[in-house]
Amino acid sequence: MQVELKAQKATVNGLVPMDAEFGLDASASAVKVRLVARREENLLAQVTASVNASLAALQDQDVVGRVPFTLDAKAGPISQRELEGLASVSPKAGLLARCRMGGRLLPQQAPSDTPQNVLALSLRARGTLEEPQVDLTASVQNIGVEQMGLGHASLHYTYASAKNAFEALLTSPNGGTLMARGSARQELSLPVMRKGINPNTIPIEVELDSHQFDLSFLSGSQLPMVRSIGGDLVMDKFRVTGTVGSPVIKGRMEWNQGVVALDGYGDYHDVHLALSVDDQRMELTDFSAKSGGGGMKLSARGDRTSSGDYTLSGKGQMDDFPLVMDDQLFALLQLRTEFDGAISKSTQFVDIKNLSIPEAHFKLPDAKRKDVQALERPEGIVLTCAGEPLHPPKDKPEATASADGTPPGSATGGAGPSRDDSVRRIRIALNAPRNLWVQGSDMNVELGLSENFRVETADTTLINGTVHVWRGDVAVLGRRFNIQNSSQVSFTGPPLAPYINATAEYNNENAGVKVYVAIRGQGKDFTIKPTSDPVLPETDIYTLLATGRRTLKASSGASSMNQGQVASVLGSVLASQAKKTLSAKVPLDVLSIESGDEGLAGSRVEVGKYFTDKLYLGSTARLGTPQNQSTTRRENAYSVRLEYQFNPSWGVEAQYGDAQVGGADFIWRKEY
Repeated sequence: MQVELKAQKATVNGLVPMDAEFGLDASASAVKVRLVARREENLLAQVTASVNASLAALQDQDVVGRVPFTLDAKAGPISQRELEGLASVSPKAGLLARCRMGGRLLPQQAPSDTPQNVLALSLRARGTLEEPQVDLTASVQNIGVEQMGLGHASLHYTYASAKNAFEALLTSPNGGTLMARGSARQELSLPVMRKGINPNTIPIEVELDSHQFDLSFLSGSQLPMVRSIGGDLVMDKFRVTGTVGSPVIKGRMEWNQGVVALDGYGDYHDVHLALSVDDQRMELTDFSAKSGGGGMKLSARGDRTSSGDYTLSGKGQMDDFPLVMDDQLFALLQLRTEFDGAISKSTQFVDIKNLSIPEAHFKLPDAKRKDVQALERPEGIVLTCAGEPLHPPKDKPEATASADGTPPGSATGGAGPSRDDSVRRIRIALNAPRNLWVQGSDMNVELGLSENFRVETADTTLINGTVHVWRGDVAVLGRRFNIQNSSQVSFTGPPLAPYINATAEYNNENAGVKVYVAIRGQGKDFTIKPTSDPVLPETDIYTLLATGRRTLKASSGASSMNQGQVASVLGSVLASQAKKTLSAKVPLDVLSIESGDEGLAGSRVEVGKYFTDKLYLGSTARLGTPQNQSTTRRENAYSVRLEYQFNPSWGVEAQYGDAQVGGADFIWRKEY
C-alpha cells in the first residue's frame, strides 16, 4: 500500500500558509513514512521513519517492543518568527495563551532586522523499543528577549544501554559561558516505561562550569518577583551526584557585581554571593548588597551531622539598609546579629534556636507612606479572557473521614493535628531583650522582646511572645507623650491580632496637669481612654491636648464647654493635619478653627507660635465680619494677641486689632 499527499499554500485556523508532503509505503515486511514541511524556500521539518514489520504486527503488544526501527528527524535552522503559527492553534486559544502571560495582553513587538531565537534540531533513533538508541542535537542561535540579545545555546543528548548522557553550553553576548554535562543511569525501554519510573531513585552525575556568565538573560523571563537581574556567575567544578531525590552537591559558586530588582521590594546593586558546598559542609562566605546609601552583609555555615542533618551558624549586619515594602521605603535598618540552629533534611524543618540582636535601630522616613491597594485578589473575583478564566480554580480533593470516623489531618492518642512534612517549616527564636530602637520625626522608642519570643512560618505565620516598651516618647497633635515602661504588646498566634496594653503620659507644666492616654484591646478592636491628674472632664482633656490650654480662652475661668466650643476643639484637631503640612513652610505651633453660629459668617481662625513655654504670640481673623454695622464696627476683624504666663495661676494678655481696639489684662486663675 502506498499513499502520497501534497499540499501547497495550505492554511488552517489562520496558520501562515505552507507546503507539505506526506508519503506512506506499507508492505508485508516493512512500513516507511516520510513527512516534509516547507514555508516558501525554508525547511520547517523533515521526518523519515521505518519499521521492519507489517501494520498488523505493530498492533501486537507482545511483538511491538522487539520490532527494529529507524527514525531521522530534522528541523531548521528556523527563526521563532517562522515557527509562529506552525502548530494548529485556534485564534481563541492563541488569545487566551497571550492573556495568561502575566494576566495581560502583551504589546506587539516591532520585528527586528536580525532574526532572534533561530532553532536547529537533529534527531536520530535506532534499535527496538526494548533496546533503543537515541542521539539528539539541538541549538538556538541569537537568543533574545524582546530587544536584548542573550547569546547562543546548544544541547547534545544520547541514550544507549540504560545510560542517559547530555552536554549543554550557553554562551552570553560578552563571551561568558555556562556548561553543564552529566549522565543518569536509568533504563528507558518500553517494558520499564510501562511499569513506571520513580524519578527520586535515578542515579545522577552532573558537572557545572561557568566563566563570567552574564545573568541578564533571566531579566524578562518571568521569574517570580524578579523585574531584572544581572551580574557575572562563576561556577568552579560544581558537581551534583547521588540520586534525584537525595543529591550530593560539591563545588563553589560566586555571583559578582550583581544587580537585582524585586517586585515591591526595591532595587539592589553591588550584590556579591560566594557559596561553597561539599558532602560535609555548606558555607556562605559572603552575601552582601547595597541599596540607596546603605548596605548589608551576611555569612553562614552549615555542618553535616551523622544523621544527615545540618547544624547552622552565622552572623550579619546592616548599615542604614533600606527596608522596602510595596515599592515604598518602610525603614532604614542598622543592626548586627548572630544566630545558630539546625536544618532537618528529612522533615524540611529549619530551626533557628537563637537569633541574637544586641542592638538595632529602625529609622522611619519622614515622608508618610501612601496607602496602596492590596495585591491579593479578593475571593470571588474571576478574571477572564476570550470568555475563559485566566487562572482556573484547582480542584481540591474532598476530605473523607477514616474508618474509625477520625477527621482527616488528625492524629489519635491526643497528638493533635498531624503535620505535613512536605511543607518547609521555619522557626526563629529571637533574643533581643533591649536596645531595639524605633526612631522617627515624631517618635523615639526603645523596645525589647520577651524570653522565648519566636516566629514560626509554614502554611501561615505565627508569632508568640511579648514586645516590651522600655522607654521613649511619641508626638501626637504636637504634644510629646512619654510611654510608660509597663506598656507591652503580646502575640499569641496571628501577627495581626496582638493584645495591646499601653499607656502614654503628657505633662503640661504651665497648666499643672498630667494627661494619661491608655490603649487597650486586641488587633483592630481597641479603646483609647484619656485620664488626668488632677481629674478633668474628657472635654477639658481634649481641649488641653488640642490647644495646650485647659480652656479655650485665656481670660475665661470656665471649666466646661458649650456646643460651639466643642466644635472649636474638633476644628483644632482637624486643623492639626493642616498645621503639620504648613509647618514645613511656616513655623506654626497653633492653627485653631472655631465655627460660627451662622455657618462661615462669624468663624474664627487663629494661628500662633510659642516662643517659649510661657510666651505666646498669635493672630486672629474673624471671617465674614461686617464692619458697617453699629454692633460690630468697633470689633476687630483682625487682631494680634500676646500672652505671657508667670505661673499656672498668674499671667498677662495684651491684644490690638485693625479697628484700633485693644487692651491689656492681668489674669489670675484658681481651679477648684
